[in-house]
Amino acid sequence: MQKFTRKTVSLLLALIIMLANAFAVSAVSEFVPIRATFEDAGADVDWEEDGGRITVILEDFTFVFFAGSRNAYVNGVTVTLQNSVFIQNDRSFIHQADVNILMQAFAEGGIAPISDEAASFTSEEVVIGEGGRWPLGGTLTLPEGASAGSPVPAVLLVHGSGPGDRDLTVGTNRAFYDIADYLSRNGIAVLRYDKRTLVHGVALIEEFGINHAGFVDGGFTVWEETIEDAVLAAELLRADSRIDSGRIYMAGISLGGMLAPRIHASGGDFAGLIMLAGSPRLLPEIIADQERNDLAFQRAMLEPQAELLEMLIETEDFDMLRALDPATQDMDDDTIMELLLAMHSEFDGFLQLFAEAEEAVEAFLVASAAVVYMSAEEALDASVGVWPAYVLRDMALNPTPDLLAETTVPMLILHGDNDLQIFTDADFMLYQELLGYRDNVVFRLYPGLNHFFMPSVASSLAEAAMEMDMIPAQVYYQVLRDIVDWVLAH
Repeated sequence: MQKFTRKTVSLLLALIIMLANAFAVSAVSEFVPIRATFEDAGADVDWEEDGGRITVILEDFTFVFFAGSRNAYVNGVTVTLQNSVFIQNDRSFIHQADVNILMQAFAEGGIAPISDEAASFTSEEVVIGEGGRWPLGGTLTLPEGASAGSPVPAVLLVHGSGPGDRDLTVGTNRAFYDIADYLSRNGIAVLRYDKRTLVHGVALIEEFGINHAGFVDGGFTVWEETIEDAVLAAELLRADSRIDSGRIYMAGISLGGMLAPRIHASGGDFAGLIMLAGSPRLLPEIIADQERNDLAFQRAMLEPQAELLEMLIETEDFDMLRALDPATQDMDDDTIMELLLAMHSEFDGFLQLFAEAEEAVEAFLVASAAVVYMSAEEALDASVGVWPAYVLRDMALNPTPDLLAETTVPMLILHGDNDLQIFTDADFMLYQELLGYRDNVVFRLYPGLNHFFMPSVASSLAEAAMEMDMIPAQVYYQVLRDIVDWVLAH
C-alpha cells in the first residue's frame, strides 16, 4: 500500500470539508446590494473596505453594518439582522427582508439612540480600598444634579472571573462602559473599577503562588478575587452624600452574579441584586456543561464530513473528487482509495480524542465533588484538573441556593439565550425554580444575546470569543432599559 504524508491527507481533508459544505448549501433568498438599495432611498453610503464596515446615513438615521455579521447599529442601538451581511465581488449585500424591517423603523422613527445626549453626567476617578494593601482605580459616574440635597440611587458593577478592567473590555466591546453610560444618563450613579487580579496580578502570585496550570493558588479564593473589593466599593458609595445610601444596588455578571448573594451577606448590604448571566449551580457543573457543549459542537461539525467520506469509500465514485481537485485528476482509483482510507484513519483518531475528552469531563466532575471532604490543609496542595481545589472547596461550602434562600432583598435576574457559558435550561431555569414563587424577584430572558448581553449568532465558545474580539457591539438596549426601570421602581 502506498504511504501518504500527513500533508497529503490534510489536503484531502480540506477537500472533504469543502464537499460537505457544498452539500449543505441551500437555496439563497433575495439579497440586494447595500449601496444601490439605500442610495435609491436618498442615503449616503460609505464602505470602509479594510474593516468591512458599511455606514449608511439616511436623514436622521445612521445604519452601520459589518461584513460577515448579523450585528448592526441603528442610531447607536445594537440590532440583530435575520441574515448576515456579506461581500461578494467587491459589493456588499443585505437580505431584502432586513431592508424592509429597517426601512419600516425609519419611516416610523421607532429606534431611539442608545444614549440620550441631552441627559448628561459627570465622571470621577476614585480608589477602592484606598490606604489598604490592594487599592483599585475606579470610575464613578453621577447623573446631572446629584448632590447631598438631592441624592441618587447607585449601581455597583462587579466582574466575572479572570482579570478585567473597569469597562469590562473584551476584544472590541465594553459591557460595563455601556451600562454605566446608559444608567447615568437616566438618573442612576454607577461605580465600576479595575479588578484586583488585573491590577495586582504579580503581587498576588508572589503571595499565594500558582498551580501547574497557572492559576493563583495557596489559599486564594473568591473572597480575595471578588468579594472583599465589592464590599469596599459598596462602602465607598455609602460614604458619598450624593448617593442615596438606602438605594445602592449591585449588578454582577457571570461569577459576579453567582456571588451576588454572598457579597450582599458579607457586608455589601444592598437594596437589591441584579444577576447578569449568573448561576446558582456549582462552578464545576457549569465548566462541565461548557466542555460537553463544545465537544458536541465539534462532533456535529465532523459528522457530515465523516458521512461523506464513508459514502465515497463505499461507492468508489471518485469522479466528483477529480472534477473539484486538479491534484487528483491523474490519480487512479486505487490511489484515491488509499488516500480516503488514510483519511478514515484520521477521523478515527479524532473520534478517539473526543471520547477521551468526554471521559475527562466526567472524571473532573467526580473529583470536584470530593473537595468538600478535604480539609483546608489538604485542599491547599491539591488541584482538580486545572482548578485549585481550595477555590472549588470554598465555593462548594458556600452554595448559592442556600445563600439565595437567606436573601430577602429584591432581585433582577437577566439571561441571554445564546449564552454559551451559562445556560438557559440549567442555570436560568434553576433560578426560576428556586425563586419563582417570590413577588420581589423579576426574570428576563433575551433571545439571541450572548454572555455579555450583546447580539450573537455563535455556536461555540471559540466563535463567541471571535465575535467579541472582532465585531463591535453594545449591550442590548432593552437590557439597559430593563435595569433602569427596575432600579427606579425600587
